[in-house]
Amino acid sequence: MTHKLFNAISFRIAIIFSLSTVIILMIMGLVIHQLVMHHFETQDRTQLEGKIQLLENLLEQNPANTDELNIYLKDALIGHHDLIVQIERPTGQIIFSSAPAVIKTRALVKSRHTPWIEWEIQNKTYRGLVYKKSFDRNKSIPSAQIIVGIDTSEHLHFLNDFRRQLLYIGVLGTICLMFLGWFA
Repeated sequence: MTHKLFNAISFRIAIIFSLSTVIILMIMGLVIHQLVMHHFETQDRTQLEGKIQLLENLLEQNPANTDELNIYLKDALIGHHDLIVQIERPTGQIIFSSAPAVIKTRALVKSRHTPWIEWEIQNKTYRGLVYKKSFDRNKSIPSAQIIVGIDTSEHLHFLNDFRRQLLYIGVLGTICLMFLGWFA
């Protein structure tokens, strides 16, 4: 009986149909995943580049490394709980930091395919940019390295949930199509 089942044309069609469906759904899932990743990276880059421009302007307008500059820099980050900034001199002296711990330049890992750098502080993964800037009018800070990063925990949590849901939908859809193909 089982031998006849495996030799049945309807069973073979159902298997071919199921395998084709699995391959198509896997390709779709990979493409969707890449598009969502690209969307998050574009969003993050836009936000970080805007903050870098704001920080540059604040450093240009406030040439002395004063408490007033620190207040302006802190005010620039209000409402951005997932954003961290560290500004340092070429010697490594930190001018300003909103990070919960010092960002060690040596600990930054550059991505192979993108301009992003990644690092981890207190079990949170950050993705960001390092920008070196010279200031013509600022004698007290002639140049600075600006490290700006964004916490990617929410992105990673969303992507893990999204991946899991795609898998469930793909498996359920494949099973349904397999039975429909077999009974048709």
